[in-house]
Amino acid sequence: MRRLARCEILYIIGFWVMSLVVLPSEFRFLSLVFMIVSIVPIVIFIYHRVRLHRLKRDGERYKANAVDIVYSHSARVRGGFFKAGRVQCLFGEGVQRIATSGYYMISINAEDDGLYAIVYFSKTDPSQYEVEVFRD
Repeated sequence: MRRLARCEILYIIGFWVMSLVVLPSEFRFLSLVFMIVSIVPIVIFIYHRVRLHRLKRDGERYKANAVDIVYSHSARVRGGFFKAGRVQCLFGEGVQRIATSGYYMISINAEDDGLYAIVYFSKTDPSQYEVEVFRD
């Protein structure tokens, strides 16, 4: 059971490498802009991580089957066969519901992989949930 990588971390590394290494010295102002822009995914990542830990501690937990993978229109990682995508999961007892995860790095032939998810819900507000995706 391996947890998939969240995309925010990879975008942050890409922004920093691009801003510090790739750009020539006359574009250092642009590199500062890239570094400031990369703070936004860090904040989003921290928000979702804290919410996931809170829901793990206080919420309900369901195992879910991965039904569909919705690939993002952007960012195919160069040199690899991974794309950013969201996983839609089917879960529930009796009434089946669908939950959509955040963006993960997923291999293009992920249909062959055994993807499954664990959905954490708030006991008071069922619209608040987090999805954690795993590969067998």
